[in-house]
This record gives sequence, structure tokens and C-alpha cells, in this order.
Amino acid sequence: MLKDGFLAAVARARAALIADAGRLWGVDLSSARWIGSTDDSWLATEDPGLPDFAYDGLLWVGPRPAEGTRADTAIDWAGRRWAIVALPMRGDPVRTLIHECWHAHGEPSLFPGVGAEMAIGGGDLLDRADGRLWLRLECAALARGSLVDAAAFRRRRRDVASAAEWRRECGLELVEGLAEYTAWRLSGADSAMVGEYVGALPLDGSLVRSFMYRTVPAYGFLLDDAVPDWRRNVVIARDLGAVLPSSRRAEEIAESYGFGHIHAEERARDKDREIALAETRRRFAGPLLRIRPGSLSIDFNPQRVRLLDEGTVYEGLGWRIADGAALRVEGEALVTVDWREIHVPLDTGDSDAMPRSGGGWSLTLPVDWRINRDERGWLVEPPASF
Repeated sequence: MLKDGFLAAVARARAALIADAGRLWGVDLSSARWIGSTDDSWLATEDPGLPDFAYDGLLWVGPRPAEGTRADTAIDWAGRRWAIVALPMRGDPVRTLIHECWHAHGEPSLFPGVGAEMAIGGGDLLDRADGRLWLRLECAALARGSLVDAAAFRRRRRDVASAAEWRRECGLELVEGLAEYTAWRLSGADSAMVGEYVGALPLDGSLVRSFMYRTVPAYGFLLDDAVPDWRRNVVIARDLGAVLPSSRRAEEIAESYGFGHIHAEERARDKDREIALAETRRRFAGPLLRIRPGSLSIDFNPQRVRLLDEGTVYEGLGWRIADGAALRVEGEALVTVDWREIHVPLDTGDSDAMPRSGGGWSLTLPVDWRINRDERGWLVEPPASF
């Protein structure tokens, strides 16, 4: 059943890409290759040329590599570029396949190097009232179909952001946002569907790493009608803002979008957030399991992300590499700003032996990994020859 659903979605996605024939972006994505990933297997749409992968009449099936992620992403593997989707797929499967195909084949051609800008540390603006307020108004304007008003609220959001935070947000718009726009556009969605989607902005989770999945498709559909050559111009400028219209000051129109009500909601949320953050900081100030993995590629939920000065806290995180070392965290884990370490709070630092599991987390290590105890808890590193 899992395989049948994957194959059906691949057929529909492939048909959509063939029908587009590269017209949307000037990049033909119809020869894309995908991998459907389960906990223990990979299902490839093209022969990877590896001895442990066999053709079953429909797909090339083999064991999931030890370093193979379960996350939706793009990778270089078996000498080629692939889009990976986790099975079963979440949301609309055709959109998911096209989104990851864009990462594999569109983004590298049109926006090389932009992905690095997403990792810039800039703060937690979109988890605080000052940032969420203008983002919520922006989404409300997009849901109404007002490109001019949405652009005004986006500029106001820029005004309250630090330079580093704004580079991070713009990078996310280009990399993740345009992938999502492409997926909505080529899967046959219409402007009403996209408007409804951006209007249903989820408010119970973090928007730090998820806002662009809503805003950019909506901007794209409105720009398709208002500025037909916007895609070519955004590739040149590498900035969505460069193709948006000028507008009035955001404060002049904010009240018509419910400014007072939203402002009050976000101020109240900030108080609860500060209490939760204080508890998170307390836990990460105590005994820690610190993994210095050498190779750091993780899967996570973009709606469960928060930024601290020390790094990014993920509620739910997975990491694994080729030699079998793996970490699965259901609770909170922190990735340091320099992406050198993963931190997991320990219930106690007094044990004579390093724990391999705890409240909501588990760690698998090959025997040759180095384990050392220090004043912060336990430090785990790969063998010196790694």
C-alpha cells in the first residue's frame, strides 16, 4: 500500500513536470529522480547501480543506508542528485514530490549558495510579538488577495528585524518558499486554495522556520497576475522583496486587519513564551549529553523550532551517519550556533556510566566512539580516524 501510494504520486508529479516542460523557471524538472524512504528501506525511481538494490518490476528497492535521512530533502547519492520523501508522505503527496524535486534540480541551478543563508543566526523575532504581529497581518493581507498591503506589512517586518535575521528570512523565502510555490503552481492549485492556506496560518507552533511555506506561494500566485516576469527578476535580484510593489505605511492600514486584537494576543503569548523559555534555558544549563558528530545532518519539524543565543532548539530531532551512530529525540535538543554539537539535557550528571537513553531520547553508538566526562556532563566524539 505504501509503495502503491508512492508510485501513484510519482506518476502524477512526473506528468505535471512534463506538462510544464521547464516553462515556469526555465529549468526542466521532468527527469527528476525520487527516493521514498521508510524506516529501513529506500524505494528509488531509477537504478542507483548498487548491488544491494534490486528491481521489483516497479522500483529499485534496497536497505536504507546508515547515513540515509528519513527527512524530506535533496541529496547526492550513488553519483547522482535525488529528491527524498519520507513515507508515508505528509500533506499533498504531489506537492511534496515537486517541492523536493525543486530542491534537487531547480534551486542549485537558479539560487546556488542561498541555502547557507538559512543557517545565519539572527534571533527569535518570529517567535516574539514584534515579529509575529506583522507576519500575521501580512498573511491576512495575502489571504484577502492584496499584494500591496501584504508588501507593506512585510516591509514593516523587515524594519523590526536585525540584519542577520532578515538575511535568514530572505534565504528561507528563496529556498523553501519558492520550492513550495513551485509545488502549488505545478500541482494544479488555484489562487483560492492558496489564499485559504495562507489564511490558516498555524498559531500554536513556532513560525521561525515555517512562515515561508505559507507566505511565498501566496505572493507567487498574486505576482503571477500582477507582475508576469517576476520569477526572472527574483532570480536576478535573489530577493523576493525586489519584485514586490511599493505601498503605504503599514500603520495606516493595520487597524483594518485587526491590529489591536492581534497585538493583544501576541503580547499575552509572549508572557507564556518567556516562562517556557526560562525552563528550556534551565534544562540546557544543567548536565548535558553533548555529541560532536563531525557530520551533522538532521531531520526535524519546522513548526517546533526556537532560537536561543546558544543555538537552535528543536522539539523532535533525528540524526544518524554512515557508521551507525544515531540519535532520536522526541523532546528538546539543541544544535549549537556553529553546528558542531548536539546537546540533550540529562536527568542527572552523577551516573558513573554515560546513559544511552533518557526521557524521550535514545542514542546508538558504535564501540569505537570516544566518550569523555567533563564538568558539563558527557562529551561524545567519533574515533580519531573518522
